[in-house]
Amino acid sequence: ETKQQKVVVFERHLELRNKGGNHCHMNCIPVDDDRAALAEKIFKQAAKKLDFAWTKIDPPASAAEAQAAIKAIADEGEYYAVHLPCGSILIQTINKGEKHWMQLG
Repeated sequence: ETKQQKVVVFERHLELRNKGGNHCHMNCIPVDDDRAALAEKIFKQAAKKLDFAWTKIDPPASAAEAQAAIKAIADEGEYYAVHLPCGSILIQTINKGEKHWMQLG
């Protein structure tokens, strides 16, 4: 039997200060269809425990639109984003020198 699944993507964009340039990690996690609708709620609860709030980007029409929306929020800076199964993106910018968690849990 095959499960019907969606995907949650964790994106961590880093500035390589000592070497110049940028670096990005993306992790793709399968989520069962019946749990996918809970993803946003779960990430918001985790953020609350870590004392921050996500900025939500409504589902973009294309990858280029997603990049433009992320750039409008983070510019060239560091950020952590979660691409939800519904197409929305949750994003949190990371200021220079700010310590930031690498996982939620």
